[in-house]
Amino acid sequence: GAVLPGAKITILHLESGRVLNTVANAEGFFATPPINIGQCKMRVEVAGMKAWEGELRIETAKMASVDPVLTPGQVSETVMVTDSVPLVNVVDATDASTLDSQRIKELPINGRNLNTLLGNVTPGVEASDGAGGSIRVSGLMSYSTDYVQDGASSNNREFGGSANLQGLESIGEVRVETSTSAAKYTRPTSVVVSTKSGSNRLQFALFERDRDNGFGVARARQDVFLDGRPFQTPKLIRNEFGGSVGGPIVIPSFGINGQKTLYNGKNRSFFFFTREGSEWVQGVTRDFRVPTVLMRQGDFSELRDAQGRLLQLYDPLTTRQEEFPNGRIVSVRDPFSNNRIPIERMSPFTKRILDITHMPTDITNPNVTSNLRMAVPTGQFPMLSDTPTVLRLDHRFTEKDNFFIKVNGGTRESHFLGSVAGIGAPTIGNDANVTYQPVRGRSVALSWTHTFAPTFFVETLANRTWQISRTVTGPVQKDWSKELGLPNPLGEIGWPEISGLGFTDYNYTEGDNRRQLYSMISNLEQNYSWIKKSHNFAFGYRLHDEKQHLLPDQGDISGSVTFSSRATALESSTLGTTLNPGIAPQTGHDMANFFLGHAGTYTVGLKRGIMRVREKNYGLYVQDNWRVSRRLTLTPGVRWDINPAFTEESNLLTAFA
Repeated sequence: GAVLPGAKITILHLESGRVLNTVANAEGFFATPPINIGQCKMRVEVAGMKAWEGELRIETAKMASVDPVLTPGQVSETVMVTDSVPLVNVVDATDASTLDSQRIKELPINGRNLNTLLGNVTPGVEASDGAGGSIRVSGLMSYSTDYVQDGASSNNREFGGSANLQGLESIGEVRVETSTSAAKYTRPTSVVVSTKSGSNRLQFALFERDRDNGFGVARARQDVFLDGRPFQTPKLIRNEFGGSVGGPIVIPSFGINGQKTLYNGKNRSFFFFTREGSEWVQGVTRDFRVPTVLMRQGDFSELRDAQGRLLQLYDPLTTRQEEFPNGRIVSVRDPFSNNRIPIERMSPFTKRILDITHMPTDITNPNVTSNLRMAVPTGQFPMLSDTPTVLRLDHRFTEKDNFFIKVNGGTRESHFLGSVAGIGAPTIGNDANVTYQPVRGRSVALSWTHTFAPTFFVETLANRTWQISRTVTGPVQKDWSKELGLPNPLGEIGWPEISGLGFTDYNYTEGDNRRQLYSMISNLEQNYSWIKKSHNFAFGYRLHDEKQHLLPDQGDISGSVTFSSRATALESSTLGTTLNPGIAPQTGHDMANFFLGHAGTYTVGLKRGIMRVREKNYGLYVQDNWRVSRRLTLTPGVRWDINPAFTEESNLLTAFA
């Protein structure tokens, strides 16, 4: 059939009641400015033709194509089309998957995490671990994935992946583009999130979900200690809760001027607010080595090596020098009677450390094998607390001007057994050997859509995101060295490293190197659309400004003390040399040195300062969506990104050619 120039198109957004009117051009082609996601009703009218009506769903970042077919008749007559969704997409070459709020709500998911959901149901996408989680496509690193929430950047600049993600309750739709994205986007993979908006109906939602292995069949599962006694399996408790409220903005008058309301935002102004929370308690069973009950009392009478030989301890306070027949002058000492060190000889430093050390769960010899079995959180199964919050306001100033502002933020805190190789058991208060990673984020996104003419309109987006992520040890940051009685020449807060304590993987250290990253990311972009005949030209620009305040990995800046001092060993008269003497076999032990407080070395790591990095980049793009026929659409496009070298405020960055 022939095209119908000048056809009047009316699109009604069913939830908000907003109406958009436009007119087809001389080729019968039309396009609209961005419309809120959701179900819409479309009506097409031409004089001498029956009116056409159909429904369509507007999806995130996806072009919807509708080809109304009109038949002769009166406009008062209407042809209703109940299903206008084509089976084959002939207008968009992007390889993408879209999840709407209903599917997000109904699909099974292990934890309310968007990345987990996308990894489970999106073809070609896999979820990967990280401080905030991430996805990757086709083996690419998670840094190649671009997270965009209503135009605002949501990328974790330190660990890769996502940061400051909204909760699932607030997401109206999410679209994952994995290949052949439009020239508008800059990375191989884009996760585009659209927030729900309010409607003409006031709507509330509350949810609470609890998963607890302390009930039912899971409660009966048992592990065992090394001696066969029962040991309860690690907890798996996930409490996920929250709610939302949305509707028209109504300002009551409280009886002023006899009116019911000062302002009624029906069909014009809407709000949507959601608050969610996730509290996870989980972990896995691990084995460690700690001092026995007797050792904590100074009794080392059962201290033996793997061959069952007694390791004799000597008193360093009795050290004296004697000349042996071979001419060597050797330091000799008296042994502790029955390998028992008087309890009053315990160092106050050691007593403070042992007070926060878990008691052994088995009677095995820690010099040979593990004697502590306990459940601990790990990087894969961390303790987690997440509190995302979202507020969105929409307003229609005129038929040609639509605006929204969205504010979202939250704090995601996790802690787990440190990733340092050979790390010891967590202390009782998690002050040592446990990594804490608090991540806080806030973002503001503004959008203004203006229609100049039925064939020309522009979308303006401005947003700013603030993120701060830290990696620290323990829940409390204070001057532990001062409290423990250790030197701290740099005056740094944080836990010092305590090692060389005699047993394999028995130490008190930082879970990971301390570091911090504060980011402030600003974006401004404009996206234009111009219709000319059967061409829909999309073009625009993007300005990106990023400030990073990076505190690089700090290595032992609170000090490091080791107790491999040979203080309780006996010098050999035959092994080693005069300048570097050896010790007699089966004498001395570092745990006894630690008990007495006789350290071997104390060092302080290099303190690195904060680097203040500034990065700017600019992008221009143009793309033509050319509707050649009903079955063929060409989408040639080009993008030009300018990435000047980033700078550091104090010129702290160096490189070697």
